[in-house]
Amino acid sequence: MFDPVMQRIDQHVHGLGKATTPTQEEFEELAAKLETVWNCADTDIRLKKRIVRTLIHEVVADVDAEAGELILILHWKGGVHTELRLPRRRGQNSKQTSKEIVDAVRTLARICPDEVIAGALNRNGLLTGRGNRWLASQSV
Repeated sequence: MFDPVMQRIDQHVHGLGKATTPTQEEFEELAAKLETVWNCADTDIRLKKRIVRTLIHEVVADVDAEAGELILILHWKGGVHTELRLPRRRGQNSKQTSKEIVDAVRTLARICPDEVIAGALNRNGLLTGRGNRWLASQSV
């Protein structure tokens, strides 16, 4: 029996699996399922990151000092822009995660799921800024 994965690889190598341009209806069907996929507990964080990278062209950040807000402009791939305003957090305190850990998590996030990152930090005895063990659902 021929493995379906091997068959797809063989088709790709020999040019048999030509890519077709999706129709408008196919895009609409996919968009209708996006929220379900995003909110599903079984959806891998890597897939969510791929979705975000597929949809967002760039994010531009600015500071509104008078309002005490951080302004984020999301430039979507389709040409639409969305503005988000978030409260600006200032300064550092003794309950802040170290810069080295933040940098390590940023690097690991490119290649590892959150569970692996949390496990590595915990195995190495590294704690959050508040002195807690790391959980996969925490952010730095």
